[in-house]
Amino acid sequence: MNDENAMKQSLSAILCATLLLGRAMAAEAPPRLAGGFIQLQGWMNKLTPEDWRREIDAMHRLGMTTIVIQYLQYNDVSLIPEDPTAVDPTGTILKLADDRGMTVFLGTAAEDGWWKWDADYLRGALERRRALTRKIVDRYGSHRSFAGWYFTEEASGFMSPEKTRQLRDYFRALSDHCKALRDQPVAFAPFFSDLTPLEEMRRIYSELLDGAGIDIMMVQDGVGARGWDDALEAKVPPFFAMFRDVCRQTGVRLWCDLESFEREDPEKEFGFIPTEIERLERQLKAVAPYVEQIVTFDFFHYLSPYRGERQRALYEGYCRYLGIEPVVETAEGSQP
Repeated sequence: MNDENAMKQSLSAILCATLLLGRAMAAEAPPRLAGGFIQLQGWMNKLTPEDWRREIDAMHRLGMTTIVIQYLQYNDVSLIPEDPTAVDPTGTILKLADDRGMTVFLGTAAEDGWWKWDADYLRGALERRRALTRKIVDRYGSHRSFAGWYFTEEASGFMSPEKTRQLRDYFRALSDHCKALRDQPVAFAPFFSDLTPLEEMRRIYSELLDGAGIDIMMVQDGVGARGWDDALEAKVPPFFAMFRDVCRQTGVRLWCDLESFEREDPEKEFGFIPTEIERLERQLKAVAPYVEQIVTFDFFHYLSPYRGERQRALYEGYCRYLGIEPVVETAEGSQP
């Protein structure tokens, strides 16, 4: 019996040590990207199913489980082919995600008119989105990977209490409609800047998220768009700490939409290229304490190893950051 008790105690000690080691390793694991956006454009209809298979496998190889297709219509241009037998990137992505156990958020419509929205615009936009989302469910509703809705409206800046109420009511009406079609989480990705003080943003989002029907807020970190490369540790964490508090109060999940691009010319507002791995690592560490998950904008254009040399360098650098072999396929097969 003494030997048996000693063995039990030894096994118990081993189990405890293994559990503690597992917890320590989890605590030490570096923050990572849970997924990424794909911004569809018309020219992508030239990509074959095999091209898309390589893209989605490149994401999957990194441990990414979430894909956000940013929008399925831009102004009057639909990205859903009328002919169900035609080339359809969204359908292909969903099928690949089905097979790999990944989840996909499907975006609605992006419109230039959004940037000057008022009550009349919101009324018209709601009807257009309702028609589009019915079409989305008719076409893609059979895919098990279709696991969320993404609202393309990127709110930011000062909003009066009346404007905040209008936008909240718009989101709630659209959320209720989408969930009646397919009861999945609703997400959107607002942004922030130096133009609106932190405490004013706290007021706006406390009011906006209270009853808007939003389940996930993927806040853009702004580093790439605003050229905050040298100041991201000072500018980003305070806002994410505030958004974390607001989301806790309103029952909304907080994610980060991390920008994996940088300005090609620091003096110009537009024109972007993939960033370097050193800055990406800093971004991950800056937001990780505040958010549940981190997705990147956008994987296809800035992080895919099949889009160019800078993209491949960032992809391979991120593989090394994760401690995995950077494998990239070629026409002849895979290569390290």
